[in-house]
Amino acid sequence: MVIALDASIILFYAIVFTGAANIILLLLEKEVVVRKWFEKKNLLLKNKFLRTKFFEKIVYDIASDLIPRYKSISVEKGSEGLLEYIGEIVYKATMFSMVSLAISLTLAYLLNNLIIVLFGALSFTSILYPYIDYLLLKGEKDRGVYNELVFFAFTEYICQESGKNIEYALNHVVNGRLFKWIKTEAKIILTDLLIHSKNVYSPLRERASNTKATVYRRFLDGYAGIYATGGNLLTYMSHQIEVLKNDFKFRIGQFLEKAQMISEINIVLTVITPIVAIVSSNSGAVGIMQILVFSFLIIYTIAMSFFIEDSRPKTGLGNLRVKPKIFEIILALVVFAASYAMFKCLWLPITIALITFSTTYGYRGKRRLNEVRELEEPLPIFLRDVADYRATGKSVYQAIVLSLKEKEYNERFKREVNVVVNKLSLNVADIKTCTGVWLFDYVFDCLDLMHKSGGGSTKTLIELANMIEDNLLEKEKVRRETGLASYLTYIAPLLFTLVSASMLALLETMAAGTSSGLSILPLQVFQIERDWLYLMIVINTFSNTYITGLLREGSYEGIYLTAVTLFIALACTLQMDSVVQIFKNTIFGVR
Repeated sequence: MVIALDASIILFYAIVFTGAANIILLLLEKEVVVRKWFEKKNLLLKNKFLRTKFFEKIVYDIASDLIPRYKSISVEKGSEGLLEYIGEIVYKATMFSMVSLAISLTLAYLLNNLIIVLFGALSFTSILYPYIDYLLLKGEKDRGVYNELVFFAFTEYICQESGKNIEYALNHVVNGRLFKWIKTEAKIILTDLLIHSKNVYSPLRERASNTKATVYRRFLDGYAGIYATGGNLLTYMSHQIEVLKNDFKFRIGQFLEKAQMISEINIVLTVITPIVAIVSSNSGAVGIMQILVFSFLIIYTIAMSFFIEDSRPKTGLGNLRVKPKIFEIILALVVFAASYAMFKCLWLPITIALITFSTTYGYRGKRRLNEVRELEEPLPIFLRDVADYRATGKSVYQAIVLSLKEKEYNERFKREVNVVVNKLSLNVADIKTCTGVWLFDYVFDCLDLMHKSGGGSTKTLIELANMIEDNLLEKEKVRRETGLASYLTYIAPLLFTLVSASMLALLETMAAGTSSGLSILPLQVFQIERDWLYLMIVINTFSNTYITGLLREGSYEGIYLTAVTLFIALACTLQMDSVVQIFKNTIFGVR
C-alpha cells in the first residue's frame, strides 16, 4: 500500500533527521570514549572495504591520474598521502551513495514516483569527488596567488630597501603564517636554490615557466630579468606594487558587476517564487513540486555563496571568522521542536528557529565585524604617525611607542598595539600579532620585518599606509555599491507578500466565478496550502538576506540582518489573509 505523504511532513522529518544527526556528530566530537569507539569501528569497516579488489583498483586508478595534476599546481601530497586521501573519499562516497539510494527507494515507494530513484543513483557520481577537489584546489590556488601577491611584493620591497634580495623575503614568508599559496611557491623556489645550488635567476624563471597565473608569471620573469642584468630592483618592486594594486581595483570592479547581477536575480526570484509555489500547490504532483521548489532555493543559496566567495577579491587569506557554537545550534533545534509542538505547523517553527539562530550567532558575528573595522580603519593613520617619528630619527620600536602614547586611536586598536609594545619592552624576538584580522597582522608583520632588517624608511612607511588605505577604500566601495541591495532585502518580504496576495485574490475570485461580474468556466475551487507558501516566504527572505550579507561584508558573520528581515516576513505572513481580502475588495470587486 502506497502512503501519500505531504511535502511539509517530509520536510519536517528531514529537519528532525538532520538535527538528530548534527547532535550525534556533536556528541561524537565531545565524548572521547564514544568517538574512539566509533573511529575504531569505522576504521575496521573502511580497511575491509578498501581491500576488496574492485575498490582497490578504483583508488589506484584515480591516484595515478591525479598525482601529476596535483604536482602541476604545486600541491605535494605525495603518492602515499594521496592514496590514503582518495581511499577515504571513495569509502565515504560509496557509503553516502548507498544511503542516498536507500532513501530514494523509500521515497519512491511512498510517493509512488520512480523518478526519485534516478536521484539516488546519481549520488554514486560522488566517487569522482577527488577530481572536483583538484579543480577547486586549482582555482583556489590561482585566486590565492592573486590575492596575496601585492602584499608579498611589498614584503620584498622592504627587504630590497634593506639590501636583501628576494631569497630573504621568501624565507620570511616560509617562516611566517600570513601567506598560504605564496608560501607554497616560496618552498619550491627555495628548494631549487638549496638542493640544486642554483642562483636566484634560474629558479625564478623555471617557476615562472611552470605557472599559469599570468600576473604572477610576469612578476617572477621581470624580477629574474632585472636581477640578471643588474637593474634597479627597488624601482621594479615599486612599479609592480602599483600594477598589482590596479589589478586588485579592476577585480573589485568586476565583482561589483557580478554583485549587481546577483541582486537583480534575487529580486526576480522574489517575484517568481510565490507564483511557482502557488502553481505547484495546485498541480497534480504537489509533493514533488514543493520539494523541488524548496530544494532549488537551498541549492541556489549554497551555489551563490560559493560563487561570491570565489569571485570576491580578498586581502591575503582574509580574516579569521567566528564559528557557530554548539549551544547556538542546539538552542535553535530546541526552539524549533518546542514551536512545532505548540503550533502544529512547519513554517512558523522554522521562522522562529532561524530568528533565534540569527540573533544569537549574529550578535557575536556583528561584534566580530565591528572589531575588524576598529582594527583596520586606524592602520593608515597609525603608519603615517610611525613614519613621522621615523623621520626624526627614531627606531621602529620608539616610533610605535610614541605613536601609541601621543596619538589618539580607538580602545580596541590601542589594546592590541599595547601587546606589541609590551613585547618590545621585554626584548621579545618578534613583534608579530595574531588577531585574526589579516590586514592588521600583515602591517605588524611588515613592522617586524623593518625592525629586524633595519629598514623602514619614512617613504616605505608612507607607501605601506597608502597601500592599506587603498585596500580599505576598495572594501568601503563594495559596501557602498551594494547598499541598495541591502535595503531591498527589507522590502523583499513586502514584495513577496503583495505578489502572493494578488495571485491568491485573483485565483479565489476566478474560482468563485465573480471576476468582473462575469460567469466563467467552472473551475475547481483553488485550495492553496498556506503553510507551504508561508515557508517559501521565510526561506526566500533568509536566502536573499544571507546572499546580500555575503556581497556586502564578504562574510557570513553578518547574519544578524536575517533576524530583522525574518521579523518583517513574519509580520507580513501573519497579515496575508487581510491583504488578500483587500485585493479582492478593491481590485476584483468582491464583497
